[in-house]
Amino acid sequence: LSDIMKGGQVTLRKDTDHIDILFDKPFTKIPDVNITLITSLTDNILLPEGHAYSIENLTKDGFTLTLDANAGRDYTYSWYAQITP
Repeated sequence: LSDIMKGGQVTLRKDTDHIDILFDKPFTKIPDVNITLITSLTDNILLPEGHAYSIENLTKDGFTLTLDANAGRDYTYSWYAQITP
């Protein structure tokens, strides 16, 4: 992407509750980060776990995606980080 925006996908594995994401190149200041769970229509209807997630340890170098409990299966998230004016 660029020096002010980065993005990617990450898979949080079954039986874990967090994953660390490191930016390929540090930002010049702490960015805003957005995360979206990637699901299919079937997953949306049948996703009973209802896990909440949060962004923790956000720095210029990366962040931690944390669930409120261990994942019952693998979850894939897309994320993007951006410096805003």
